[in-house]
Amino acid sequence: MNRKFLETDYPQGAAKKEFRLFHFVQKGQNPKFYILPLPELQKSNSVLHKGEVYSETPRRVNQRSISLVFTLCLLSILLFVSCDSPIVQSDYRAITDGKWDKDTVLEFKLSELDTVNPYHLFINLRNDETYEFSNLFLIAELNYPDGASIKDTLEYEMTRPNGEWLGKGAGSIKENKLWYKENIVFPVKGVYTLKIGHAMRKNGTVKGIIDLEGITDIGYQIEKPN
Repeated sequence: MNRKFLETDYPQGAAKKEFRLFHFVQKGQNPKFYILPLPELQKSNSVLHKGEVYSETPRRVNQRSISLVFTLCLLSILLFVSCDSPIVQSDYRAITDGKWDKDTVLEFKLSELDTVNPYHLFINLRNDETYEFSNLFLIAELNYPDGASIKDTLEYEMTRPNGEWLGKGAGSIKENKLWYKENIVFPVKGVYTLKIGHAMRKNGTVKGIIDLEGITDIGYQIEKPN
């Protein structure tokens, strides 16, 4: 796109947006600058003389605008990911020194839940290699805002028959996602309380295990059904 123009100034009273700034470079000479009206740019058919170079002056990039656009794009991606995730809420509590006392009951507050649509409720826990049993007994109690409660004794398998852990994780800590309530509706508006304790005992004994080793964290997770 080669063109030749004469030097000019902004006409008096003309708006700058009607013109564009170009620099005109000739070999062996200092660059000259031209302010050209857009209609003349569109209509001109003249060409440069030999040895002359025509190029548009680069516009300055507004770094603040780039940062704003980048931030908005990042927020849009995070919003899309969060909206696409089925997880509504979740929480974990650490077990002190990896020893779960039989009298220690962990409590979790569940709030801001839909009173019409169902949810899946899971008990999450982490264990390490010091856990010596192939199963786990838990006592879970769900207290409603209106005073009602549901109490369950739950048994979960922790290993396969060959002793392999069912929990996920490449290291020594295994993540376990255990079903508790499927398609449960929280019909009463308010704060629910989930209490979780263990009910483990060795075969042939009546008393429970005082300090259950190998369970490092206990938690819950609420999800929207697919």
